[in-house]
Amino acid sequence: MKYVVLLAGFLIHLCIGGIYGWSVLARALGRAYGFSAGSLGLVFGLCILVFTLTMIPVGRLLRSGRIDPRVLSFAGGLLLAAGYALASRAGGSYLQLLAGLGLLAGLGIGSCYITAMTVAVAAFRAKGLPTGVIVAGFASGSIVQSKVMDHVLSRGAGVDPVLMGMGLALGALICLASLFLFPRSGTLPAAQPTGARPHPPLGLPVLLLAGGMFCATFGGLLIIGNLSAIAASLKWQASLPLAVALFSSGNALGRLCWGVIQDLDPSRNYIKRSIAMLGASMLCLALFRNTPLLFYFCILLSGAAFGAFFVLFPTVTLSRFGASRFAEAYPIVFLAYGIAAALSASFGGLILDLVRSVPLAIAFGMAFELVGLAILFGYRRTVAPPPAEG
Repeated sequence: MKYVVLLAGFLIHLCIGGIYGWSVLARALGRAYGFSAGSLGLVFGLCILVFTLTMIPVGRLLRSGRIDPRVLSFAGGLLLAAGYALASRAGGSYLQLLAGLGLLAGLGIGSCYITAMTVAVAAFRAKGLPTGVIVAGFASGSIVQSKVMDHVLSRGAGVDPVLMGMGLALGALICLASLFLFPRSGTLPAAQPTGARPHPPLGLPVLLLAGGMFCATFGGLLIIGNLSAIAASLKWQASLPLAVALFSSGNALGRLCWGVIQDLDPSRNYIKRSIAMLGASMLCLALFRNTPLLFYFCILLSGAAFGAFFVLFPTVTLSRFGASRFAEAYPIVFLAYGIAAALSASFGGLILDLVRSVPLAIAFGMAFELVGLAILFGYRRTVAPPPAEG
């Protein structure tokens, strides 16, 4: 039964991962209604911010055991479908687009993301591999959905009917897969007995991990949110769908590979290596972006490094706090990713709008990678070994 849960979680993440194909949709919306890169980056950033904020109360509900995880995921599918439907009826209204793809879609994604991950990881009693499989579905969603959107839009379909169709299809698939998120007895963190002493605060360890997550993901989010603008600034004709597919492929493969690597040596923290890898790929992108082969290679490498964060941070969180507090601690760490998304996409788009400088926008993101490395070195030196489970 645990493999059924894993497959259902993978399918749910495959559906909600379309947000990573934002560049294709942003290009279509910009052409249809004249939205700027900065304004569309704000929609993307708001979606990620709401998505990560939603994980905190949903994680607490999961830990309490008061609501079946299938109900939470099913509701998320309905919210995602409603968000796409609202955006499809915007007709050039920026506020309605922001409410649909930023707010409602973010609520739906957040509810589904933490629910599927928590149920699957708890069912396997493992760390890297099941987490890697689940979140690889999230990364793969952008590959599939960006190709579908690009194919349909290139045949002359309007962006509004595409939004409506995607919302209905994704919502239906999520609701169907949610029915198979079976919360078997003993697999989810147990609710705290009435009158029991409350757990101590999560404290410094979770704050350091959150700070590391914020800085580490900032650069990758800047690239994702502004990939269409970066491609348009090149001296040669780059293929945006190919660039999105390469970033997404690297993202998906990176999650699987880093999950396996982490399980082979659970005592070692690989996050700093993945941050250094992203920083190096961003530097190469800034320097060699006008060389086609190197441009695509840097995009692929950036995706692989970025994907590592969504396996390594949850496994480190699980190792530090245990399964009983994972659904409480990881949403706080993941919230830092949402804040980074809200800032990086809009600031990156603003820099490109104002000064038309791709290297400056990339350097802005690289500075955060260096800060992230410093924070994680601090985490290693100041945090005590994780307490034993039980």
